[in-house]
Amino acid sequence: DEDDDDDGSRPKSSKMDAKTLTSAVVTKLCERAASADSLGAVRNLLRAYRAAAHYGDEDEDEEAGVRLASSSAFHALVTFTLEEMDTILRGLLGSPPAGHPDEARMFKPHQQTRWKKVEPLAKSFLGNTLHLLGQLTDPDMSRFLMARLNASVPFFHAFERLTRKTLKAVLALFGSGEPALRVQSILLIRNMAAVLPPPTLERAAKGVYRQFAANAKFINAESIEHVVFMTTCVCEIYGLDQNQSYSLAFTYVRQLASLLRGALTNKSKEAFRAV
Repeated sequence: DEDDDDDGSRPKSSKMDAKTLTSAVVTKLCERAASADSLGAVRNLLRAYRAAAHYGDEDEDEEAGVRLASSSAFHALVTFTLEEMDTILRGLLGSPPAGHPDEARMFKPHQQTRWKKVEPLAKSFLGNTLHLLGQLTDPDMSRFLMARLNASVPFFHAFERLTRKTLKAVLALFGSGEPALRVQSILLIRNMAAVLPPPTLERAAKGVYRQFAANAKFINAESIEHVVFMTTCVCEIYGLDQNQSYSLAFTYVRQLASLLRGALTNKSKEAFRAV
């Protein structure tokens, strides 16, 4: 069971050959994790990945016991881990790499016989990736991170708290991010809503509507395209399970109708602004 006081970002301690992560050390860590069916090798890689995800955090280098020597080492470590960790974790579980999206949705890692050994590694990867998402300022890197996290959505099954925190972070990007981030964020939101157990769909449906409503308050020539896109996204999320979404949709439509009726009746600036 998930410990609500631990985001899972710190893997269990395991000694590494070097405390300073040069590009050469990073390359060896990546090669060992990819080539060997070894929990220890993956644990070492994730320990380094934590250092990268928390790069710049006060006292984090000393606490983690490792530090990155250069930006190239950081980039190589983060890129490899995001690209390959899903496949590595599936390999440790004895499962093939993710194939067709429909097959990926059927994957239940927490039901695999080896899950107890892999669980802390999966939790560490997801927790540190979420932390990294909150630190990134490059839209392209954020988009890449969400695309790779999308492939690992089934691993969220066992981590309700991480699911909730990740969904909240991605919803914020959906409402305020760059155009490319909006697209990638709704793809991740949709996948989480479709794959993960309740109340994920309900939270996603409420979240996308709230982001839509917040953006629709102030429409101009520059924002209209974004609002139209968000309208399509709201319909997409609510269409995943119409029975489950009906009550929410009915409530929100009734709220909008009430605002519109008040504006038509009062004909005041405040009423029209509310609409």
